Amino acid sequence: MKAQITIFIIIGILVVVAFGITLYAGTKMSGRIETKQTTQRLEQLGLQPLQDYVNTCLSLATKEGLKLIGKQGGTIYASQGGLTPDYTDEKQYITQEETKVPYLIMPPKGNVGNTDCNTEEDCEENCCLFQSEPPGYPYPGFPYAGGELLFTGYYGMSKIPPLYKQTPTGENVTNSIQENLERYITQKTEECTKWTTFEDKNYQITAGTPTTSLIFAENQTQFQGEKYITIELNWPIEITTPGGDKANLKDFAIRENVRLATIYFTAKQIIDADATDISYIPEDRESFTVTTLKAGEDSIITLKDGQSTIDNKPFEFWIARKNRKPALWEIDTIELEQMTFHVKEDRGATIKIDGNKLIINDICQEADKPNPFTIALNASDPDEDNVVYYVTPDEIPGESALGLPFGIRVYAKDNSANDAEWFDYQDITLQVGLCIEE
Repeated sequence: MKAQITIFIIIGILVVVAFGITLYAGTKMSGRIETKQTTQRLEQLGLQPLQDYVNTCLSLATKEGLKLIGKQGGTIYASQGGLTPDYTDEKQYITQEETKVPYLIMPPKGNVGNTDCNTEEDCEENCCLFQSEPPGYPYPGFPYAGGELLFTGYYGMSKIPPLYKQTPTGENVTNSIQENLERYITQKTEECTKWTTFEDKNYQITAGTPTTSLIFAENQTQFQGEKYITIELNWPIEITTPGGDKANLKDFAIRENVRLATIYFTAKQIIDADATDISYIPEDRESFTVTTLKAGEDSIITLKDGQSTIDNKPFEFWIARKNRKPALWEIDTIELEQMTFHVKEDRGATIKIDGNKLIINDICQEADKPNPFTIALNASDPDEDNVVYYVTPDEIPGESALGLPFGIRVYAKDNSANDAEWFDYQDITLQVGLCIEE
């Protein structure tokens, strides 16, 4: 009796398992059949061309949006269908290939650290760590700090917009790259779709409100395998066919071979390095070809990703840089302070720059004193510009300089048209004496 009960229990279990397997298989098969039937139904109703038509418009809008985002440094202007207000001040962008490329790297403003650095006493006790204006720029004693070379500091401000949405749905949007793209793609896809061709064939079409969502890498583990961006368009479209059949289209999706997150964070790394290290030079990295193009006084860093393409061309991301002043290395004046330079009547020692050398020619020769006296000059430029040096005045003006502190000013300049006072400089005081001939 017990044996029979056990057999029935086993049979019951097997029946339940078999039923479960059958139900699971039936569900999966039903899904496949339903998908196939949906595709067949679209074809039977003549709606597949309409589905393809919307997807084509979605693809075109996405490609154009990505191109704008790349060449405009993460920006799509409101006049183009994006969210970023159009710039009215020409100082906010570079015009390149008829494109307004907004500056993503701007010169530094203000000081980092204690802001009261107007006197030497303040600086000795509570000095600003980094300063944006000469002669304190970029920091006292540059490029030596504690006896060591220090090229990191405050050399610019990053203006790159955020990549991801910064606000929950329903609140005011930001100018993030994601939101700019979603707004642009939605608007341009809707503008692209003209139903006239279908309506001329007696289709009745009622389109609702479209919304676009971007799906791309959101964390570092996803960046490593990132290959594309997915664009999903939710657009309720009600259709009545010439035969009176009713159908609805809603979900559209495409993919583009663009590693949006990888590109963004590579660009951000370059911007951050360029703004914090005056010795940094943008260069190729991994799949990215990096070049720097001059644009007047300013420049554009171009990133081309060999693993991202639009219309079979590498995706480009442009980083515009506003020209920044060179930083003059501190001139060691200890030896100068121990010397006297001479005048006679209405003339005196001459001062000039030859290449990277400050040269002072005295009119009197003294024993054990080099004449001319030469000091090597050096400077660093955050934009990799060539640096030239300039000194004023070019002569000690005769006996009128006796008994007074006589100062010269040495500048480090690039090729920009800014006034001399815009550039970094160092003031040097020379001792002046009367030349007495034996």
